[in-house]
Amino acid sequence: MSDLLIANTQFRKRKSHLVTFTSGGRETQIDFWMPRRRDRNILVDTKVIPSDHVAAQHHFRQIRRPKKVRARTDTQRIKWWKLKEQKDKVLSALLSCLTSSTRCTVEEQWNATANAIKDSAVGVLGRTSAGKTKVEKATWWWNDEVQAAIARKKSECKRWMRTRRIEDRDAYLVAKREAEKCVAIAKSQQYKELYDAEHLRMRKIVVSTDEGSLSFHNNGHGALRHH
Repeated sequence: MSDLLIANTQFRKRKSHLVTFTSGGRETQIDFWMPRRRDRNILVDTKVIPSDHVAAQHHFRQIRRPKKVRARTDTQRIKWWKLKEQKDKVLSALLSCLTSSTRCTVEEQWNATANAIKDSAVGVLGRTSAGKTKVEKATWWWNDEVQAAIARKKSECKRWMRTRRIEDRDAYLVAKREAEKCVAIAKSQQYKELYDAEHLRMRKIVVSTDEGSLSFHNNGHGALRHH
């Protein structure tokens, strides 16, 4: 045992991050991390997560080691999550770029439209910076209902952390599930509206270049030729 280290005692923590067992309003610390002493230098932190459990009344314990350096990427991404606030500007820029030609094939018109959409979005929304390891959080699909659901979840979580009552924990779990459901529905609706609008725009372009650019005549042998 002399080569073991009680990791829980190596870092100064507030009481809520030390208590590992709760029962009947009583709290104590009976669960420990015990790595080898030679590994002390690779321990960054250790604490208890009061809101999680690994068994009845036993709180989840966390031990941290140094993070590995993430490889940086040179990929730049269009900031599509800003589209909700800049939709009118993007649409205006797109309409000024789009052209309709009866001499283009459908594939050529499709590629031209895709490039116009990308160029318009980049011009208005911008791109992320190359080399960053963290991409800005996309919240363009948030609405009032999502924000209210997340606020309720946070409120219920704080109440449970304060009282530690079973009924408050159950209320928090219900609010958490409702928030997850609201987020999923909001994302689905926003993506559907985006795809439907784009599909309608592409259909109009395809229709304008359809049969109107072709004429047919009979070559006298029962076959149709176009020019």
